[in-house]
Amino acid sequence: MLDDFKSEILKGMSYFYTVTRYWQRFISCIDGRSILGKPISHYLSGFHNIRETFTKGRCVAWWKYINDVFLLWRDDLESLSVFHDVINTAHQSIKLTMTASLQEISFLDVLISRSGHGFQTHIFTKPTDSNQLLSYDSCHPPGVKRSIPISQFSKVCRITIDPCVWDEDLKIMSSKLLDRGYINHMIQKNKEMVQKKERERQKYKHRSQNQRVTFISQYNAFCNNCKSILYKHWHLLRDAYPFILDF
Repeated sequence: MLDDFKSEILKGMSYFYTVTRYWQRFISCIDGRSILGKPISHYLSGFHNIRETFTKGRCVAWWKYINDVFLLWRDDLESLSVFHDVINTAHQSIKLTMTASLQEISFLDVLISRSGHGFQTHIFTKPTDSNQLLSYDSCHPPGVKRSIPISQFSKVCRITIDPCVWDEDLKIMSSKLLDRGYINHMIQKNKEMVQKKERERQKYKHRSQNQRVTFISQYNAFCNNCKSILYKHWHLLRDAYPFILDF
């Protein structure tokens, strides 16, 4: 009966019947994490146990967004396919689909590809995309409509890692905004403003990373003592690294 009860919750039912009592769902969550804690936690713990057992030493990253998961697999595609089959045995009515590639893959609106120095990311548009950006002819407040180009161009610059290829992705976004009725002058003005702002942010980011000295320690009962010692002798760091202005 418990398995049937969990199934009804995970399928999104509003009311559940168990023996002689009706239950109403007050909190909705796609993966059931926040719904009637104990039954759902029981199911999810079984799923995560399968994942932890099978992926030990292979799965180097597991990032989840609602009901989508992006993972980096340190093995061949055949073993990944086996893992996919295993996790689909966790529940008879919940099955996961999988897309895998050795060179390039999309996740939500991001295209991730391998390069000689790591990973490159770009804005990704699905072939079935119907351009749902807010129309400039809508009755929303003017301030909301003026903010759309800024937010979309900022999104492009944040997702696309290499500033050298911003122009290509920004051109695609400009075309989408034009299709939704936005004025070309507004689009170009906001695009240039965002590009300038993001390039300055990139320079500051690299400068901060190069000059930053990070102190990392394991938490314990003496952390406050370590903090006091650092504050007391901070001048030693400042004298030793005069080129770090933050000191």
